[in-house]
Amino acid sequence: DAEALETLAADLRARGATSVATVAADLAAASPENLLPALLEPLGGAVDAAYLAYGVLGDLGLAERDLTVAAQVIDTNYRAEALWCLALAAVLERQRAGSLVVIGSVAGDRGRKSNYLYGSTKAGLGVLVQGIAHRLAKVGARAVLVKPGFVDTPMTEHVKGRRGPLWATPEQVAPALVKAANGGGTVVYTPWFW
Repeated sequence: DAEALETLAADLRARGATSVATVAADLAAASPENLLPALLEPLGGAVDAAYLAYGVLGDLGLAERDLTVAAQVIDTNYRAEALWCLALAAVLERQRAGSLVVIGSVAGDRGRKSNYLYGSTKAGLGVLVQGIAHRLAKVGARAVLVKPGFVDTPMTEHVKGRRGPLWATPEQVAPALVKAANGGGTVVYTPWFW
């Protein structure tokens, strides 16, 4: 969403950022080998912290009846994100520094009849990120899987009972993401009660 990116860029400039570059791309469809060099170029080829935060809940009932719909959820939430994780891990490994912070979900901890397809993609992603964390530890870089619980975002706006006691806002979750990039364990639950 180029328009949303420009709004974010303007906000960063207003807060004092001296340089902001944006690239509008569908990461679920883009090839990391082709796009990553263009993303790294404005950064001088290096990255301090990379955050991967995307996914779709999908319509489980429809996915159970139409495997094409199921494939779209799997491709977006696992296949595409796994390829981005591997590509970014290679960059961090070469530079022997930096952090890869990947947004997973507590839904990946247990299969539930209401969202087991989504949860299974997040479970697979979690195992991948844990393996990447072990790979990067030997060179001084890191990978962290952040597992939020329910977060009030456009992805969850259709969920009944939003904004209950187990729900968090993006503003409540964001500090955990920054903290995860800067140190600590390889798996972080947020908010803390999860």
